[in-house]
Amino acid sequence: MSVPQGTPAQMQTAKRYQDSRMAERHDETMSYVSDTIKFHSQRDGDFTGKAQFREYLTRTKIEGHWGDPEIDPKTGLVIILGKIKFLGIPVKVKGTFKFNAQGQIQELTVAKA
Repeated sequence: MSVPQGTPAQMQTAKRYQDSRMAERHDETMSYVSDTIKFHSQRDGDFTGKAQFREYLTRTKIEGHWGDPEIDPKTGLVIILGKIKFLGIPVKVKGTFKFNAQGQIQELTVAKA
């Protein structure tokens, strides 16, 4: 069964996730993701499940400036756009969220925008 994406509740969850992530409130951040979270970072690789994702959160430095959640007009998915520095060069990036039926983040991909 397909779960509708891009809902106001999902936008709110993405915002809460981002706020807690930027403040390094890992327990709160973990409350927004499913037990079977699939996280892909173009820079850092793939992490599956809460244990791997928590390890990623605790060892990866917070960086960059991130905007507010919005809907990607091409996909209908919730996204957050940001800017980070990679090897000293500013890079535009995009976090793309997919949610499960319980409203938790099921998949999150962070890659060049």
